[in-house]
Order: sequence, then structure tokens, then C-alpha cells
Amino acid sequence: MSALRQGCYSLVQHLLPKLRTEYQLAEFRLIHLYVLNYCLVLLLAVRDFLATPISILAPTANITPRVRRNLA
Repeated sequence: MSALRQGCYSLVQHLLPKLRTEYQLAEFRLIHLYVLNYCLVLLLAVRDFLATPISILAPTANITPRVRRNLA
């Protein structure tokens, strides 16, 4: 039993640095994807905002005097 335990301990000691490196790499990739996703959403929001007609952003500019009287 001690030989099996020693073999497992040796295997873990051998694999631990590699697993730690893989974990850090996966964490870096996850953060990288999160930042890229955030930038993409921001760019899409800016694109949609710039493509929005001014009449939607300022709807009172297109209200006729008759409609304005009815709203008052």
C-alpha cells in the first residue's frame, strides 16, 4: 500500500506544475474571451446608436402643431 501511495504522490508531484500551468492558461483564455466579448458588445451598441435615425432619438422634433395641442 505504501508503494501505491508513493507512486500516486510521485505522479501528482510530476503533474501538478503542468496542471497549474494549464489552469492559468485556461483562466487567461477565459479573461481574454470576456474582454473580447465586452468590446464586441460595446462596438455593436455604438454601431446601433450611430445607425439610429435622429427622429427616434428626439421624437419631439417631428411633432406637428396639431399633435402638440392634443398632447397638452
